[in-house]
Amino acid sequence: MKLAIGLLILWAVLVLLSRSVWAEDRMKRAAAAAQLGDFATAQALSAGPLAKSDPRALLIAACGALQRAKPAEVTLYLNKLERARPDAPELAVLKILAAQGDGGPVFRWLDPVVAAIATAKLGQPAPTIFNEPISTSKPLDPKQLASATGNGGFLLRLGASGDVPSDALVAEAVELSKAKLQPAVAIAVITVLTNPKLPEAKRAATLEAARELLRRTAEQYPDKLYLAMWSVLLGTNPSEPLTPSELDALDKAAAAPDTAMPLPELFDELERAYGRVAGATAYERAWNATFKLFPLDLHVVLLRRVKATAARGDAAAAARAARVLAVLGRAFVAQRSLVELNIGHGLLSAAFELSHDAAIEAESMKAKAEVAQLQRRAATLRFIASLPLAGLTREVIVANAHGELALLASLPDVN
Repeated sequence: MKLAIGLLILWAVLVLLSRSVWAEDRMKRAAAAAQLGDFATAQALSAGPLAKSDPRALLIAACGALQRAKPAEVTLYLNKLERARPDAPELAVLKILAAQGDGGPVFRWLDPVVAAIATAKLGQPAPTIFNEPISTSKPLDPKQLASATGNGGFLLRLGASGDVPSDALVAEAVELSKAKLQPAVAIAVITVLTNPKLPEAKRAATLEAARELLRRTAEQYPDKLYLAMWSVLLGTNPSEPLTPSELDALDKAAAAPDTAMPLPELFDELERAYGRVAGATAYERAWNATFKLFPLDLHVVLLRRVKATAARGDAAAAARAARVLAVLGRAFVAQRSLVELNIGHGLLSAAFELSHDAAIEAESMKAKAEVAQLQRRAATLRFIASLPLAGLTREVIVANAHGELALLASLPDVN
């Protein structure tokens, strides 16, 4: 009897959990539909929770009414939301947006939302209603991935791949490595060819193909610092000191005029590729894939090799390495993304440890303070991306991809 009662209780708990997970998934799909401007689907998915004054459904409904310029509906849903979640930070922002509306539909939301957040002076906000940025992605049809052609097809298959690329993807990368490629595509191909989880038997051949592609691409685009720097370090032993010829090459690389990492270019290539098969969700997929495909650890290899150079006891080589780090650090600090600012700070910090130069220390500390300030503002960006306003996440991602530091600098602090 006790066993039967226990099983009955367990069954009831599992039913409740499954219903909760189902309801949570349904509300996320409703928010994603709202983000994509599919108000009919958003309304259908959230109708049940809306009748129960679920804050998530009320937020979706209020945002939908705001976008359709229905002020009476906006007021109705915001009043209900205030009763359900009076501490919700979204409430203050939407009230300001509603009061500022001119009676017509709004198609771009980022600037008005940022202004409303600044006006609201949120300070320490309560947890947001959705607690995380709204995702619009869902799995792509494998047949679409397999049939996609050209460089874009390769990027799609790479974006959908796991930690270890398939034999077919490696073979495709080897074939592409023989062609003349744009830097962003070349970087993606090299990422496959140098994957550390490739079978040992393949690594020598794929590394050679990657080096040859990088050499040709760097020669074709001699103004790009990142390619020149990578050409020196690709496939080298991180524990080995830098040789005089490598220091010469890094000196030359540091003088390249185009010092930006090609993250925006890779994002644009990926968005074009996903645009052919993923429609309105292309931007989010492209953003996620950009950081999956881009080699962000190149500076780590450089720092380890500089450390090995200093440990060798050659004071002249260590001093020269410190100068290279300082120049590269300044180049990265001057760029458009938080990733580059972080890398630049790390390089300047290492340069100071080697040189004990007070001016370099000041530059490093300034970069560190800027990183800390901008990271605080990243909370504002996460809050913005949790609002179910059509196209808002796309605006955030595109602005991020093409000028993250400028975007973060424009945001008020909310934490």
